[in-house]
This record gives sequence, structure tokens and C-alpha cells, in this order.
Amino acid sequence: MVPISQLLSQTAATLKLSSRNQDGTLEEKQRLKHYLVFLLCGIPLLLTYAIYNLLIGHHTLAILLTLVFTVLIIAWYYLFNTSNPRVIYRFSIASYAVLLCYNFSHSGMLDGRSLWLFTLPLVVFFLLGSREGIAWVIFVPLLALVLHFSPLPFVESHDHNLEYLLRFFTVYT
Repeated sequence: MVPISQLLSQTAATLKLSSRNQDGTLEEKQRLKHYLVFLLCGIPLLLTYAIYNLLIGHHTLAILLTLVFTVLIIAWYYLFNTSNPRVIYRFSIASYAVLLCYNFSHSGMLDGRSLWLFTLPLVVFFLLGSREGIAWVIFVPLLALVLHFSPLPFVESHDHNLEYLLRFFTVYT
């Protein structure tokens, strides 16, 4: 197991000059830097948000946040041990997309959790490019919409009405 100090030093070196993967294109080096910035911002936020939701009694959301947090920590470790970081980007985005779908389909109109879905295009276009990013940007909200109309029995209820959904997806597109 790699100590956190070694991960941080590798991350700092990569953010400074992208010293790893010298044979990669400039675009791939930029994607790696973007991913590391997303990790460094996302990991503490996910952990904080998980603890907060655990304390206020939203156990399902706290568990889901903890799972995404764990996925990102594991992805961070494997990022420096793989020759194809795009697989790690996709896996991380998929776990984040599950969290976004849950937040959208199980939050109310006055609850801002559904608005986190607006962060998806930023993440996927920076990490995967426009061609693959557009597929994610279309698929994930459709999945959230399907989950909204067929909620799972063991999660909190939601109260989006048709007017809210129309406004949301009009702005999203």
C-alpha cells in the first residue's frame, strides 16, 4: 500500500510539470491535471458531506457518498500505476454519476441536491473530451429521470413536479 504522503508528492509533481507520462500528448497531460484537481477538491468535500448526512440521519446518502469517496481514493492510488488513465476517469465518473442520479431523483424541489447534476458536463468534457462527454451528458440525466419515475423502495421520497422537471431539463440542455 502506498502511503498518502507518496500519493501527495506524486500529485504535486504531476500538477507542476506533468513529469509522469512524458510520451503522452499535451491534451492527455491536461486531462491528468484536471482529474487531479477534481480529486483534490472532491475527496474532502465528499467526506465532509458524508459525515454531515450521517449526522442528520440521511443514512443512504451518507453510505453512497462514502462509497464514491472510497472509489476516488482507490482511483487516485491506481492513477499512478496505470498506462491508461482514461479507464480510471470513466470509473470515477460512473461512481459520481450514480451519486448525481440519486441526488436528483431523491431530493425535493426546495432541496439543492438535484442541482449538482449541472456539474456533470464540466467533469466529463474536461476528462473525456467532447465526443464521449456528450454521451455521458445525455445518458446520466435520462437515467436520473427514469429513477425519478420509478423510485426504489428503500430510499427517501422525492417531490419533483412536472413543472420543475421541465424547467430543470430546459436549463440543462
